[in-house]
Amino acid sequence: MNLNPALKLPSKKTAFLAFFVLLVGGVLFFFAADYWKSSKPWYSRWQIDRFLKQQTGQSDFKADFNFKLAEDVGGLRTKVLNLETNYQLLATNSAKLAKEIQSLNRLILLQTEANRRQSQLSNRCHELEQTLVRIPEALTNLPASTLTNLDLMRKEAADLKIVVEPVSLPLQPLRDEIAALQKQRDANYEATAAQRRELAVLLKQMGLKSKDNGNTNAVELTPEQMAGLSNKLAEIRAALAPAQQQTVELSKAIADKNEALGEKLAGVAPQLRVLRALTNRIDSIEMLQASVAKAREEAAHALQDYQAKMKELGLDHIELAKRQAALAACQKEYAELRKKQEGLYKELVESRKLLAEKKSVLEAQQNGFAAQFRKKFEEAKTYGQMYVVLGQQLSVAKLLLKDGEAERRRAGLGIAMQAATFCGTYIENQWLAARICEGYVMPHIELADDSGRKTPVAKDGIYGQCIAIFRNAEETNNTVGILQLAVKNAKTQRSGDYARYMLMREYMQNGAHAEALETARQIKETNNYRWVVQHIPWLEQQVKRGK
Repeated sequence: MNLNPALKLPSKKTAFLAFFVLLVGGVLFFFAADYWKSSKPWYSRWQIDRFLKQQTGQSDFKADFNFKLAEDVGGLRTKVLNLETNYQLLATNSAKLAKEIQSLNRLILLQTEANRRQSQLSNRCHELEQTLVRIPEALTNLPASTLTNLDLMRKEAADLKIVVEPVSLPLQPLRDEIAALQKQRDANYEATAAQRRELAVLLKQMGLKSKDNGNTNAVELTPEQMAGLSNKLAEIRAALAPAQQQTVELSKAIADKNEALGEKLAGVAPQLRVLRALTNRIDSIEMLQASVAKAREEAAHALQDYQAKMKELGLDHIELAKRQAALAACQKEYAELRKKQEGLYKELVESRKLLAEKKSVLEAQQNGFAAQFRKKFEEAKTYGQMYVVLGQQLSVAKLLLKDGEAERRRAGLGIAMQAATFCGTYIENQWLAARICEGYVMPHIELADDSGRKTPVAKDGIYGQCIAIFRNAEETNNTVGILQLAVKNAKTQRSGDYARYMLMREYMQNGAHAEALETARQIKETNNYRWVVQHIPWLEQQVKRGK
């Protein structure tokens, strides 16, 4: 028995299959490698890790960093956002409730005003009725039908004037004389008012034998003071005597003329008395009727305003009664809402203050962290030691960039940018610095501070530093890519045009005149606008020449 049989050669079919497998595997490997390199951030991070391991012999780098502070800042930022949201919600609800209370109060005021006007109208109507019913004694000889009808009263008054005026009108000069005398008497009385008041005070002091000293106690007068008061009284009485005498004479003259007037009117005295009473009644009723008309108009307007407001709010009287009953509870709810809103605002202000303080401490920590690593780089004796320091710095950035809190990721972005800068400055490895920008900084550029303030993670600053690093590494495509990204992410025309200006310069330096021209034509607002305009004709010539 042959224990070592001859080996059987593979068939042509098997050989073809093996060749096919090798071919497919090579193609897949080629595309996998191409995909590997096309995933730039991931591939760049792999290159960094591989390079650092080659230079230091280690892949695990550790560094002291207070991660809790960044976590506190992130938590406070979230708390402030939640407080702002809740405060806005409370403000909206309280404003809505205040508007409802204001509308209801306005409606209640309109209702109250309508009721007040209606009550006023009722009072005026009642007063008019009472006036029509009440008959003055001088008019008792007239029938009630006449005294309740304005037209009949006016006719009666006109008839009385026919009888009275022929006697009364010729006596008008006498009436004018009486009026002039009365006016003269009143003026005389007014001219002596001050002296009469002083006389009254002196008489009181003489009677009490004391005077007021301006305090609560009266001061008893001495005999000498009493004598002085007596002399003063005599002087005042002597000064008043002519005026008093004139007043007496004027009063007598007025009485005489009134008596003469009465004698001349005696023949028509009954008719004159009825005419005067009738005229007063007509005037009173006309005034009351005008007052009733005005009150009725005001009541109608008040009712219209009230009904219009009811219609505007879509309420009926039943629903209004329910709203009025619930008003007190609604006002209490509003007061509670306002109290909560005030408390929440106070907490929000305190949280904002604490957040600002924590952010300031965090920025100080990042700056201190940078200073700490700057010192480590300066103290390193070999490149290997510097690569260890760089690995430690990147280890912190990695942990922070993977965190769920945006503030911690933002801190990681700042540290990664510092690592790239230190790598180019101290180690002078521009290629590795470019990989850090490519692998850790630019993929997280959305975390950068876009407020325009100068901070460790200011977006403009990061763009500028990465552009400088890529230029030092002579990586034109990355430089152009960052500038294109800056144009895309610009929030204002001016910031976008400044990025376009820088992109245009980059294109020109690399001979991409067509791209430079296209970018230049998009620029509208920049301090370098004149320079841009001046170079557009030159770029157009270069494009025409095919350069």
